[in-house]
Amino acid sequence: MKTIKNILILIFWLTLSQSQEVKEIIIKGNKKTKDYIILREIQHSIPGLYNSKIASEDKNRIYNLNLFSRVSIDSVDNQYVIDVSEKLYLFPFPIIDYDETTGISYGAAILNLNFRGRDETIAGGLIKGNTDQYFLYYLNPWVYGDHISIGFQYENLFHRHHAYEIIDNSNIFELFSGFYIGNNHKFKLIGGYETHQLDNLGLEYKYWNTRIVYKYDSRDIYLDPTKGMLLNFKIDNRIGIDKTENIYQFEFDGNSYISIINDYPNPVIKYRFKIYLQQSRENIPLFYKEYLGGYELVKGYSMIPSENDKGEERFEVDNYFFQSVALQGTVIPRAIHLSLFEKEK
Repeated sequence: MKTIKNILILIFWLTLSQSQEVKEIIIKGNKKTKDYIILREIQHSIPGLYNSKIASEDKNRIYNLNLFSRVSIDSVDNQYVIDVSEKLYLFPFPIIDYDETTGISYGAAILNLNFRGRDETIAGGLIKGNTDQYFLYYLNPWVYGDHISIGFQYENLFHRHHAYEIIDNSNIFELFSGFYIGNNHKFKLIGGYETHQLDNLGLEYKYWNTRIVYKYDSRDIYLDPTKGMLLNFKIDNRIGIDKTENIYQFEFDGNSYISIINDYPNPVIKYRFKIYLQQSRENIPLFYKEYLGGYELVKGYSMIPSENDKGEERFEVDNYFFQSVALQGTVIPRAIHLSLFEKEK
């Protein structure tokens, strides 16, 4: 027993002696992104003994900024070296959308995912044709404190409903702010004003919106998770103005990720469970009806009734619960992801 004890002590001291102390942080590769955007994600003790586990967690947090296509962290000559490759941040792009029943929409938008090099997102665009739309969006995900964020969005949308021959002319303006408690608990508060005019029905709806969002997020990587959970709770109070009735909405969307094999293509089992509930003293307006088709619910079934086997039958509901199991994997390795809109804050 004494021999085993001595061997264990020797292994411990050999391991400890090989742990290099890091005394300073060196950041390389960020040509536009400010250093402090990266530094505020670092939780490794400096100075301190290099810890590969914490370094891996720091690496994931930097990836989750969605600013870099490659991130590496290593200990070199008592330095905590962070080496990154920046993505493209500015995307001017044309928009062309075709619908066989209503025609073509076209326009242009511009998106900057790293405005001023400070991880701010700003986007704006204009679309004309089948759908007339213009929008402006801004988000600063970390102004001060523990991920305290601010932002706003404005959208004007004039479009034909996909299941009914009605035109919805809507205006939405929202201000929002959020904060973290620890690494996994995220809160967002949203307030705004919203109108819908159904011109060919002679109806108008006006709301003051107050929304509370809580998110529990333990995913390792937001864009391509291999483990962890994402739980979203949303309470939305739409307070009617003038003769518009109030609508109270609740949504829970839970996602769990379990890795099967750690190597590429990283197959992962994803389980999803969603509940969506809404209540009003009058019928829920058509623009808040839910439809079972589309990417988010029943894949392979269209939200447009005429595109399904049952012709004009509409699978529309006010409330539902939904669950699914999917097997997903990495098609493009993380080092060259070019996602535009996966900005989790």
